[in-house]
Amino acid sequence: QRHTESAADIKQEVLRTKATLVNSVIQSCSSNDGKPRIRWPMVDTESVSDFEPFLRFYSAHQREQDLAIRVIRSGARDALTACSPALKKLAILDQALDDTLWEQMRRFYSVIPRLLERRFNQLRDQQPLWLNQFRKDIQALLLAELDLRLQPVLGLVEALEKEVIGNP
Repeated sequence: QRHTESAADIKQEVLRTKATLVNSVIQSCSSNDGKPRIRWPMVDTESVSDFEPFLRFYSAHQREQDLAIRVIRSGARDALTACSPALKKLAILDQALDDTLWEQMRRFYSVIPRLLERRFNQLRDQQPLWLNQFRKDIQALLLAELDLRLQPVLGLVEALEKEVIGNP
């Protein structure tokens, strides 16, 4: 019973964190005047030529995602460790993979904003209403990156559910 509650709690925390991060991206990239924690750069649409404010914006979202997901992934590992010897082994393997691949993934994610800079320049040079398209591109890219970052922790939650709750 305790493990079932733990599995449900972890799943809810993952879903809550995902929703918070998705909402953060959507609010930040929205043209509405909401109060997002990370604000879309205030630039003059007629004369914007510097990518730097957008780099800071994107990087802030990357840091927010990384921190939040590291916290829930650690919690998921803790829950697995407490459930069964097989899940404890999975948690240890996940920690080892995370430790081994973290730096490589950090470098991988750090390339994305530089590729986005190419898109920034391409759109700026081609379209009269390019900034709206660029905002949509950033939002789509941040949401796709979030999905990718969530894959390992979602796998841990799925393994926990299969072991404890018996979900297929």
